[in-house]
Amino acid sequence: MTALTSDKLKQLLGKRSKAELVTWVVDQTEVNDDLRSAVIEFVAPQADARTLVAELRRIISKAWERTRSSREPWKLARPIASDLEPVLPALDQLIERGHAVEAERVLRRFIEAADSGFDHVDDSYGYLYPVCQDAVTLWGKAWATIDDRNPADLAKMVFDEHANNGYALRDHMIRDFAAALGSEGLLALKALFHAQYEARQADKSIEDWKRREPLRHLAEVADALGDVDLYIDLQRQSGLIERYAIPIARRLLDTDRPSEALAYLDRGDSNHAYFQGEKEDFTTLRCRILLALGREDEVRDMLWQTFQQSLSSSALDRFLAMTPEAQHEDTMRQAVTVAENHRDRLYAAQFLMDRGEIARAARLVPAHPNAFDRGYYDTLLRLAEPLRDEHPAAAWILYRALLLDILEAKRSKAYHHAADYLAIMKNLAPRAGLTQRQHDLMADLRERHGRKYDFWSLVKD
Repeated sequence: MTALTSDKLKQLLGKRSKAELVTWVVDQTEVNDDLRSAVIEFVAPQADARTLVAELRRIISKAWERTRSSREPWKLARPIASDLEPVLPALDQLIERGHAVEAERVLRRFIEAADSGFDHVDDSYGYLYPVCQDAVTLWGKAWATIDDRNPADLAKMVFDEHANNGYALRDHMIRDFAAALGSEGLLALKALFHAQYEARQADKSIEDWKRREPLRHLAEVADALGDVDLYIDLQRQSGLIERYAIPIARRLLDTDRPSEALAYLDRGDSNHAYFQGEKEDFTTLRCRILLALGREDEVRDMLWQTFQQSLSSSALDRFLAMTPEAQHEDTMRQAVTVAENHRDRLYAAQFLMDRGEIARAARLVPAHPNAFDRGYYDTLLRLAEPLRDEHPAAAWILYRALLLDILEAKRSKAYHHAADYLAIMKNLAPRAGLTQRQHDLMADLRERHGRKYDFWSLVKD
């Protein structure tokens, strides 16, 4: 019964009683934590609040218990995150069903457990951190649906929690709790951070960054209140006007103040084209502002300049969208010429390939072989595969770069790929007129990598 279809499996399961199936599923959850998590998520909408809360607390405790029983707790970020992920949708279900108070208590426990648990875990790859930040966001949602909350008390709680943010789990807590705080709570929170700022200014014994830290939180409060001018003033006090050019300009544009938005954006550094948390980069935002000001010609000039500098496909596509259709063919000819002469040959070849100019992309490879010399594995592979049939010489050069990248980096787990690339090159060489280069390469490989026996065992004569 190894090839059962889903329909057949349903028929067979239908022959078992409901009680048998329930008993079997429960038995399996005792030895399979993934199944248990899935079952909990499945039954959460129907489970009574008390039973579900008890189970969710058990999952949280058991997840972090891993750090106490393991000899290498710092390696546990991913399994702990997997354990905790189903807790959040189940808590969201509780909130939606009107049990926000119970959910809030579990979420508080969730964050407290993370505060102590992170002392033992290395989350360099970011498995666990986003889950815990999502818990803070859900915590704010829970509070927003608790009717008898006291805005001033909640503001004090948020203020105190910010003082306990060693692992940055609460970095967006003001944003996440804005709806729960309301204007009354946000104003109370603003007063608390302002008092903290005044106290720290008077204390000359602490470091400058610590004295200015409340300004950052005050800017978050101003943002939650929708007070753009206060937000800008606080960034000015912090000395961050240039660094925060993109978020300031975006907020001014969103409040229908495009002239001011452009002035602030141009005070920033266009080389720092992105700002964490902002959806739009410098170029995209500047185009939106110029369009709001009716300066369409400047937008077209800016998009074309951006394309010339970076071969940005999005900039070119936006430029084409603002260009009469009758001029598209000429524009694309100019774009191809720009790409063929661009200083970044690898990126140019990829651009040309993406635009269907395969022959032009292929010509760049033998003309500038050093530009395709290792270090960009995925891009090289995407370029090499379409060139094998019609442009064997270019493909041979790219596969050589891929082969040497693996061998010189001693990436033994990829030796089977290296052997495959060598076999492809052997087939390409006669068609490409590179038989002698293939022979020379083999001699060089034997000399420099002859002791990589795991690789040579995969090479076919």
